[in-house]
Amino acid sequence: MTYAKLTAAALALLSIVCFTVQNSSRTTELSLDLYLGAWKLVDPAPIPMLMWGSFALGALGAWLYNFRKGLALSRRVRQLEQEMALAGRTASSSPSSSSSSSSPSSSPGTAPAKASKDADGWA
Repeated sequence: MTYAKLTAAALALLSIVCFTVQNSSRTTELSLDLYLGAWKLVDPAPIPMLMWGSFALGALGAWLYNFRKGLALSRRVRQLEQEMALAGRTASSSPSSSSSSSSPSSSPGTAPAKASKDADGWA
């Protein structure tokens, strides 16, 4: 399996190098017209550089999006672990390891259930 991955990576790299070498002499004029103002690059830009710049900006945007989502998920995991710790459970205990009773608080090793309050609010 590793040989297949290595071969695929080598073929991808070879095609990238071939594209860059073949199109290195091709250039294009770049301009931006927003009706309020127009801009144009002084020198023509090489097409491979534009392609790799676009790819890099897209990859950076995707990485930043996933990085932000990863931070949010890790924050949520930390919050849930703190809630479990406050409830008297450890992160290593799982619902499958508890007995087959209907309430998770009746399993051994967990904190006792809170006393119910009567109509006046007294336990």
